[in-house]
Amino acid sequence: MSPPTKPVRFNPEVGWHLLSDVHKPEVQKSLYPIILGKSQFDWNTALDRHGNDASRALEEIDEQNLVRLFYDVIRFHDLFGVLSTGEASLPVMVDLVGFLGIQPTYAKRLFSALMIFNLADVYGSVPKVRREKVHAFCGDWRVLCECIGAADGVREKFFESLREKASENRYAVNRLWRLMNEEVSDDLRDRLSEDTVFGILTEVSPTGIRKFCDHLALFCKLDYCLRFKKKLASKRGGLPPEQHMRMWINRMIMLLVEIDRRYGGICTDPDRRWRRLGIQMSGLTRVAPLAAIGEPGGAGRAANGVGETIRDLLLSQEPLGKKWALDEVYVWYMDE
Repeated sequence: MSPPTKPVRFNPEVGWHLLSDVHKPEVQKSLYPIILGKSQFDWNTALDRHGNDASRALEEIDEQNLVRLFYDVIRFHDLFGVLSTGEASLPVMVDLVGFLGIQPTYAKRLFSALMIFNLADVYGSVPKVRREKVHAFCGDWRVLCECIGAADGVREKFFESLREKASENRYAVNRLWRLMNEEVSDDLRDRLSEDTVFGILTEVSPTGIRKFCDHLALFCKLDYCLRFKKKLASKRGGLPPEQHMRMWINRMIMLLVEIDRRYGGICTDPDRRWRRLGIQMSGLTRVAPLAAIGEPGGAGRAANGVGETIRDLLLSQEPLGKKWALDEVYVWYMDE
């Protein structure tokens, strides 16, 4: 019997490409009137007047930015979400600005649309939306609007402004706190403060916090970090709940510090310019190969896969667990 298949989920970039390139004629003919709030007849008439050129038709009715906003929301719709969980840092939002810059007024409109879109998604999928989650969205939106205004819409200035903000100790600790606080049980949430996170960070890296914060700002994507953190937190030992919480937070932050020690040096290029990195941690959540699931005992091996083994080693044999974990992490340059 073949293993069950999971539904395929396209990432935002693929969805944007499908709409803006692969199915462009169908989208322009059938979806544009819905976006513009016009009847199909009125839109078809406008297209006919301009030889089926949608760009000229949009220019006539002065609605280019509305369609552009539609495509940008499709392309970047998950960024506020990963910011709110700590899996991304502020410089990831530089991708919202083209290489030729952007009008601050349009940028603020885009930030607002993305924030509202993500908040609506959260309220539609989570039974109880906590106040700190909404504060995270609003705080990030405010910072983005301030930075794009100060940068006059220039990409390089926008990036540097976001990088400086994200590298502040206070912001870096808040990002770690968001990551640790996400999906934590109610009985521990009140005991998990930013002071708790900062205290554990100073234990793990007592002399290197400043450099770590600089590099963490440029670790713009921590893909699968939240999923692995949940694995760490799910291992129930014989420790009291608060002591157990401090242990898995210690191990998670320790792993991020070790990733910085291994890869932080490439946060600058040979000309000493800052560059953004993506940290891929999916290897920390791997299970047994699918082929093994159909074999005798395969289901058990799948349930105790690579991620669970690394988690158990980190919690019980830290040096060995750290070595295994680092071997499952790799990095890519986001701008190259």
